[in-house]
Amino acid sequence: MRAHLIVVLSVLFLSACNSAAPMRSDEVSRLEEKALNAYRYGDLLAAESYLHRLLAQQDNDAQGWLLLGNIQLRQQRLNAAQHAYEQAILRDDSLLLAHHNLALVYLRLATQTLINGQAHTSKRSPLLEALLHLQAPHVP
Repeated sequence: MRAHLIVVLSVLFLSACNSAAPMRSDEVSRLEEKALNAYRYGDLLAAESYLHRLLAQQDNDAQGWLLLGNIQLRQQRLNAAQHAYEQAILRDDSLLLAHHNLALVYLRLATQTLINGQAHTSKRSPLLEALLHLQAPHVP
């Protein structure tokens, strides 16, 4: 009897989660606008929150995934940024900026991996030096 009750409650809970009404297009537009404005003003936490809500309703939004990746990259959350850029590319393979930023993530991950390894030896890594040089700010 108790197991039956648990199953019934689980089914009711899951069906309630799936029955949430999809957002209207004006609500989606407002969320997009709020996310972009928050991003422009540097409120990355709010922008990310709006994007998560937006992408929960519109998972196929390549630009939303790209912006989410940008936020996560700026916060040095490299694995999350990698996932977001990959999602953007899956939805729109022609999105050159997503490919570019994904390459930056891979570059930073490779650099971090070499830095972690360098901590265990006194031998200098020419590859690490080259990667650091690539990422150094170049002032004309």
